[in-house]
Amino acid sequence: MNIALYAYAQLYIDLGLGGRVMDDKTGQPGLRYHFGRISTILPESGECLFCQGVIHEKWIQTQLLKRENPNITKEELKERYLEDGGEEAPGVGPFTSATADFALATLFDLIKQYRRYPPVLRKDMIQVDFVNMEFRSRQTKSDNECPYCRHRKFLLMKETYRLKRPVLGKRDEYV
Repeated sequence: MNIALYAYAQLYIDLGLGGRVMDDKTGQPGLRYHFGRISTILPESGECLFCQGVIHEKWIQTQLLKRENPNITKEELKERYLEDGGEEAPGVGPFTSATADFALATLFDLIKQYRRYPPVLRKDMIQVDFVNMEFRSRQTKSDNECPYCRHRKFLLMKETYRLKRPVLGKRDEYV
């Protein structure tokens, strides 16, 4: 997917949720950490999902192995130096909805820019901490060896529109 997005200079919005329920000092369970992540692939200026830390090779290898052998045990994954990928737990409705709303707002901002980002936030990666009610971004990875986002070599064809579609936020001038 990264190759296609960067080759044709197309954008992509990816979102995810993460969190942890832990017992407090009295043994009561509580939500201690919960975040929503909105990652945007912006081929002309942003980082790919690898450089944003959303995905990595070891995780992909784990998922492929689990697809080939659904009955593989955690011990077998550890023996192969792979990871299990976390607990399978349902998302909490309001946080899931809020993250989706932020992703939709990101799409609206790409169509017609209206946001004013503070210097600490990146346009291509925003995390919403629902416990502390904070917005943050990871630092850029700046991987000059990345085969996707560092070369910025696009396969733009000589046509009116990318992939024969109008660019977001531009009026169709050729009607």
